[in-house]
Amino acid sequence: MALVLGTNCGFVTSRPFSDPVADETTVDGRAQTIKDTSTSSSIRITEIGWWCDTATGHANYEVGIYSDDATGEPNLILFSDTTNAKGLTAGWKRAMGLDWVLNANTIYWIAIQLDETMPLTKSNRRTTGGPGYAYKSGRSTLPSPDWLSNTGAQPTGMYGIYALYELVPEGKGTLTNITVENITQNITYTWSAGVWDVLPEAVEGDSLSVTTTITNDGGATDTLYGQFDSIDVTPSESLIQEEMVNVGFTLLPSWSFTMPTKDVYITLNSGHLE
Repeated sequence: MALVLGTNCGFVTSRPFSDPVADETTVDGRAQTIKDTSTSSSIRITEIGWWCDTATGHANYEVGIYSDDATGEPNLILFSDTTNAKGLTAGWKRAMGLDWVLNANTIYWIAIQLDETMPLTKSNRRTTGGPGYAYKSGRSTLPSPDWLSNTGAQPTGMYGIYALYELVPEGKGTLTNITVENITQNITYTWSAGVWDVLPEAVEGDSLSVTTTITNDGGATDTLYGQFDSIDVTPSESLIQEEMVNVGFTLLPSWSFTMPTKDVYITLNSGHLE
């Protein structure tokens, strides 16, 4: 089996078992990283693994996650696990029990560092078809806090290094109801399931309030928000209102204003904080 991003290298949802059968590269005495982009939701890294192609002596290895410096190199180390025994056999080496939460849609570098062995320890790589890799020679630890500069890199390469992840449960702020109250005329208008009972009306000088119902119908307690957006009026309250809301419960942002001499157009947004 070849190296395949998302299967046996980069971010993966299940751990690989087969030999990647790719080009050999020396791994001991080096820090090696592969670049990849996280999913559209936040993820939790639970394990980092790398392919050991040769049976060599005992040695310690480190694993970590770096941010991206936007120039094809890792930047700051964000997480690390510095004590892991390689063992004496070839095969996948896995640092388990990690609990590292990464942001959505973000470039990261998944890193390993192996102490020197005798004979040399080999791993697998490809120089084409990948998101990019970088390495530093002469390393007895992962570079910290900065990666600084590469010894070598391949912008289309990939190493046999993976990070096993699971999705982090998130809340979801869904706009389920809008109530517009014309306080001056004592009339209430309601929007529900995408439909107004009657389109709201007002005349100059009327006092109006707008209340939204935002429901957390996601998978976890989260900070929900409601946003009032208009170029025609400015309400007395904060344009963005937010609050921690449990699953199945609601946030009720409310805004009030006085009707001007022209028609008013308002956009109401809702969601959860990333």
